[in-house]
Amino acid sequence: MTVSTLMKGVTPHGGGYRVRMLFAGERLQATFATVEEANRTAVQWEHLRALGLRPEMTAASPTVRRDAQTLHDRKKISGRKRKLRPRGLEWWDRCLRPWLDGPFASLPPAALSKRIVEEWYVGRATVAPKTATDELGALKALVRTYPGYDLSILSIEPVPHQPRVRRALTVDELDFLGFDRPPRQAIQVRNRRLADQLNAEWIERYRAT
Repeated sequence: MTVSTLMKGVTPHGGGYRVRMLFAGERLQATFATVEEANRTAVQWEHLRALGLRPEMTAASPTVRRDAQTLHDRKKISGRKRKLRPRGLEWWDRCLRPWLDGPFASLPPAALSKRIVEEWYVGRATVAPKTATDELGALKALVRTYPGYDLSILSIEPVPHQPRVRRALTVDELDFLGFDRPPRQAIQVRNRRLADQLNAEWIERYRAT
């Protein structure tokens, strides 16, 4: 890890890394064993400083992680109308991950302003627009469910993205590959993800023959 990868306020110190930052004229510092911990703390401190808060003021406060974990546990028990299927739980597992383990997880809800979320979302959407929109949707669920959040986060518009085009094998193609359909059963593809799964299974069977 080179010095150029360190966040502002982070410097090598002994066998680890030190974070130093000014809060209302007072310099606070903390040391960490890894650069990841130091960088994550530097980002959190910078957000707190912008809000006029100090790290010790939020130590006993509710955090984004706590709310995300509570929502995650609720989703394991029931969905909006019925218990979620495994695929639905997988969606929540994936979309809540930034709010459980990301750089904002240990922040109090009040520290997560619309400006901060928009900056994160734009950067994330540049790399993975669909994933970023899903993760933003999970955050909006936290905003609607738990107190203390900036309600203007709900007004952040998702960026448009072009869905990937997928195509399932046709019956003629299956016949050409020598796959036999069960008697009196038609092949019905309910969604694109299932189509991808079926294609992968059929191709694997074809290679094994």
